[in-house]
Amino acid sequence: MTSLPDRLFRTRRFTRGAPGSFTVVGGGGTVVFLRGRTGDDPATCLWALDPGSGAERLLADPRALTGPSQGIDAYATDAGGGLAAFTLAGGLWAVDVHGGPVRRLPARDRA
Repeated sequence: MTSLPDRLFRTRRFTRGAPGSFTVVGGGGTVVFLRGRTGDDPATCLWALDPGSGAERLLADPRALTGPSQGIDAYATDAGGGLAAFTLAGGLWAVDVHGGPVRRLPARDRA
């Protein structure tokens, strides 16, 4: 059994695993958000929720894309909400919110 201080540390005061950064797309047919896989997972993933059925789909898992990672900190969608883009491990990534593979885009740092 783990102690309360250990649980507080591993779950970042019970905030890991809580969804955040919501975007409603497709006229309300889909909600895109960030959340870890579990309550103590530090790698934040990009998810989609169908409000009608309650079904969730994992859109982008940073571990599957780049190996051990801190996760996706932020994302943006296009005006229609069909495409989500985010940065991860120094790269620019995109995924179709309604299905399709995650792809790394050919982008360079301007520095």
